[in-house]
Amino acid sequence: MRRIAILTALALIATCLVCGVAGDSLAQGGPVQGDPAETPGDVYVIPVSGPIESGLAKMVDRGFTAAERAGARAVILEVSTPGGRVDSAIAIKDRVWKSPLNTIAFVRDHAWSAGALITLSAGKVAMAPGSSIGSAEPRPLDEKVLSAWRAELEAAAQKRGRDPRLAAGMADAGMEIPGIKEKGKLLNLTWKRAVELGISDVSAADRDEVLAAFDLAGASVVEVTPTPAESVARFVTNPVVAPVILSVALIALAMEAFIPGWGVPGIVGIASLALFFGGQITAGAAGWEIVLLFVAGTLLLVIEAFMPGFGVFGFSGIACMVISIYLAVTRSAAGLWSLAIAICLSALFAVVFIRVGIKRGLFARLTLSSTLAGATHRVGPGSLAGASLEGKRGITLTPLRPAGVVEIDGKRVDVVTNGEFVERGLPVVVIEQVGLRVMVRPDSR
Repeated sequence: MRRIAILTALALIATCLVCGVAGDSLAQGGPVQGDPAETPGDVYVIPVSGPIESGLAKMVDRGFTAAERAGARAVILEVSTPGGRVDSAIAIKDRVWKSPLNTIAFVRDHAWSAGALITLSAGKVAMAPGSSIGSAEPRPLDEKVLSAWRAELEAAAQKRGRDPRLAAGMADAGMEIPGIKEKGKLLNLTWKRAVELGISDVSAADRDEVLAAFDLAGASVVEVTPTPAESVARFVTNPVVAPVILSVALIALAMEAFIPGWGVPGIVGIASLALFFGGQITAGAAGWEIVLLFVAGTLLLVIEAFMPGFGVFGFSGIACMVISIYLAVTRSAAGLWSLAIAICLSALFAVVFIRVGIKRGLFARLTLSSTLAGATHRVGPGSLAGASLEGKRGITLTPLRPAGVVEIDGKRVDVVTNGEFVERGLPVVVIEQVGLRVMVRPDSR
């Protein structure tokens, strides 16, 4: 079991590092298998779908880099999103503005919240029948956040020659726009109303109509699709999934601290954290210093796997991992929310776990509770047992969890296993004696 745990931990470290290398490659815009830069085209189409998070921002950046290298005529952002992380939306907006290429935002169904900023940042906007844009009130809602977010929307509208009041009204329910928006409500525009007010340039039912509307009919089209690493990054950095992964990791590592030796909870904990950090690295949300701290924590837990019980290496490893998580998530408000949710869920589980454990006698099974009549000997220099006991065999008089009492040559001797649990009445053999410490293992002979 220990060998499996060690190999698993090392494999997860390697996976995390490989994800990091892939993330660096994408961040630098380097070509990878399936990169659209390998297929020149006139128009590049980048899907902006689902929740907006750092993984999506990384994919958009890669798509623009490929389009610029290919000398494309335009980039179409096909928008279909309920919103997401503000910092990721701003990163996408900045990448759009940085590009010298013509950019068209095509709203397929909805461009809400952070999706509104991405749409407004494009040079041209087309909206499909039945689509809408708006409802961009930030969360958490306070004066500082609202003011900064409203300024971003207004700046995006002004840069592209659109009415900044309309952009501000999508985020600020407190403002009034006569004849358009009442005070106390957020502005949300249908595709028809968006065209009337100049937020959208045209109405288009599909991509072909978008191309025709902006003099791109007949142009060759290259679709940018997420790489496997980006798909994982998008899943892991999803605002709903991230706190679940962190919760599983913290709960598993907390359980491992309660259980002697190294087992399934430790493996699950490291696996969850490797998945979390692999996604963070690929999405560019975590730097190498944070990853190295995580790897150091993993190595400490690997060392702990060689030790009986759970001690300083195990707790130090968990501490390194927790610190690396904190440093990774505190770079954004969404990350802080993920950490807060994970801590609350972990604390709730810990309370339930302890109560159920006490009620069902779980902790009693993890400790020695048997009482024996007669003397129990500690074996060492000058003791009653005399010479070294290495190689001698005996029978367990109490369960070893992992400490207990064994009868050897008619003497009761305090012993400890290398993390295994051994039931009462089973044969064991002494594998090591150092001073007063006698270590045994089950005797399979």
